[in-house]
Amino acid sequence: DRDAGEAELIRATRAREDVHRRVHASLPIEPLRIEDAQAMSAPGTARSRIGLVQFLHRSDRHAEEALALAEVMRAYPAHPVVLVEAGRLALRRGDSAGARGWFEGALLVLPECDQAMVELAVEAGAMEEGVHWLQQAVDLRPMYPDYRVDLGTLLLDLGRGEDAIVHLREANALAPTDSHAAMRLATACLS
Repeated sequence: DRDAGEAELIRATRAREDVHRRVHASLPIEPLRIEDAQAMSAPGTARSRIGLVQFLHRSDRHAEEALALAEVMRAYPAHPVVLVEAGRLALRRGDSAGARGWFEGALLVLPECDQAMVELAVEAGAMEEGVHWLQQAVDLRPMYPDYRVDLGTLLLDLGRGEDAIVHLREANALAPTDSHAAMRLATACLS
């Protein structure tokens, strides 16, 4: 058991270092050692700083957004939420392949990163691959109705109405006041 634990720790450390190298290869900033990044403060701080990045994006302050994201990435180079946001920025810049790398990097660091799964589903282009990623996100967060609505909608688009109805009914049960879920369910039932 101890050898397996050490092997897993080595694998996780190498994955983080790989993500760390990718992060700094794409940004004009001084790299941090992975040990320094791990010693920094709690993830809640990274999330609040990502909130600022998202606010700057919604405010159409894109130059400030890129600088704020670079600062957060310098402080938290292997934080999955930060990697997902870097992927979103790459998508907004039209770099689909780069975005996919960021999302996959987030999954290397945290295999249960539902945000990365949903972004990969959206970015996938291939509907079946999108179903795969959304199903994984639903499995991780079964009580989150938005993932179920997205999965149900995609299944409906693929002509899998019965499967779509199952997810849309569940989404409607989880969020009965969500008109989007109710309308999607009605559309699926009428199809």
